[in-house]
Amino acid sequence: MLATPLIVVAALALSTSGGRRRSCRVQPSNSTPTAQLSEEMDRRTDLLLTIVGLKWARATAQSGEKVKLVREPGNAHDANAIKVVNSKGVSVGHISKEGAASLARKMDDTSAKLARIGIDFAVEGTITGCGDGHTQPVHVVFKQDGSNVALQDSKPAAIPAPKRMAKSGGACKTTLCLASFNISFAEPSQQASDRVSRRVTQTGLIRDAVLRCNPDVIALQESPSDAWGSGTFRNYVSIGTTLATHVDGHIDLLLRRELAQFSKRIDLSRLPGVAASISIPNGPKFAVCSVHLPHTAEGASMREMMCRSIMTCLAGRHENSIVMGDFNMRQKEDKKIEDLIGGWTDVWKSAGESKAKKFTWDSRTNRYHGSEAFEFCARFDRIYLRGSDLSARSFDLFANKPLDGNGADYISDHYGITAEVSVPSFVIPQPDADISGVTQCSASIKVRGDRLGEGTPASTRAVNGARPGHGIYVDLTGSDDEDELAHKPAAAEEMRRKRLARFGGDSPPSKRK
Repeated sequence: MLATPLIVVAALALSTSGGRRRSCRVQPSNSTPTAQLSEEMDRRTDLLLTIVGLKWARATAQSGEKVKLVREPGNAHDANAIKVVNSKGVSVGHISKEGAASLARKMDDTSAKLARIGIDFAVEGTITGCGDGHTQPVHVVFKQDGSNVALQDSKPAAIPAPKRMAKSGGACKTTLCLASFNISFAEPSQQASDRVSRRVTQTGLIRDAVLRCNPDVIALQESPSDAWGSGTFRNYVSIGTTLATHVDGHIDLLLRRELAQFSKRIDLSRLPGVAASISIPNGPKFAVCSVHLPHTAEGASMREMMCRSIMTCLAGRHENSIVMGDFNMRQKEDKKIEDLIGGWTDVWKSAGESKAKKFTWDSRTNRYHGSEAFEFCARFDRIYLRGSDLSARSFDLFANKPLDGNGADYISDHYGITAEVSVPSFVIPQPDADISGVTQCSASIKVRGDRLGEGTPASTRAVNGARPGHGIYVDLTGSDDEDELAHKPAAAEEMRRKRLARFGGDSPPSKRK
């Protein structure tokens, strides 16, 4: 959960049920219930709290803006929840769970006591800092003389918040996080104890594994349908999909919606990849591509040709480029690929060549395709960089641990790869409204044959879908989805048998270590 540091000074506003404000002044402790409450609240000062939940907030608070703290006892996630709202009642976040646990009871007790004598109250505050993007300190003060804060005199309503802030919360951002994953048609492992039940949860397992990387760019291979990625990753926009040349799996490229508003799809013709040009105002400009290349050992020359064509296409648009995905490469092919089109950096090598993070396929331990599959390991999945503005900071694997304590049961036959890449500093502006609309449409609109010309912004995909001339067919009937779901298990099982045969014939078994 994201949060941003800022300071809120909150006051206690007291008013009678008729709307007339009533001050709560200190009196001898044995005089009136109101005076006793004043003394009690006067002792409850200097509470240091934190505003969180900016990812789901409907607005962003600005320094100097007036806010109000509102209890949410019916919140399904936390009975102590305290919402922070602006002058128009729009949520800008919540008090952190730890802070709410401390403050909620005090607010509830005070409210109950004052209600008995006909007094309503509200905890109000002023935001006095801009924050650092991760924590948002809140200084809550109860004033015995009533509130000096008037929400109606506050600044104009806050600007709309993005659904997910950048890692620096809108401050200067200097890295991009990349994630690539061959998800094997989102089918469960042959080692799953209950494949029927696992098929129901498989999408969620994949989604959670990817999102734990907190990626800005997601590359998927062997996606089960063209709409699977955008339907699963709701805060991301799919640039488009295409089919691989050797399997009936979709290649997808998804951008965090803040980035997607500055993207245009790059037409790769019939090559097995999806690419986008990203030009951030006053920030970096680069191309990024998700690929899935042919798999056989004899396909080395074909992989080199495809890499050359894809990399040439990207280099013709931007000096800085990223290519990632399932290359199906063997180690002996490394030098040829790295030397293409002026030279490319292998992120795993640049980040230290950790042996523990080398192999993205290891059927010695990952028995996804069953115990009869050959045992071997390979570094099929890669991330390559080109350009003076891009450099590797880190590389890691994900989804590389067994599930449910079953040592042979994994999410996919491949492990996912993720990397942090340094880029020139930039700030991502607020996303366009139509970007949000595209991601929200993904639940009910199925896009087929999604190919955008290189000059077509990704944010116009839903609009262009209504015009056949743009090469996009929008299916609103849902009938194809039902047919697809009905045949998916059989199709996936057939694909599994083909892949098992492929690994049994093309790759020599390795000795178990």
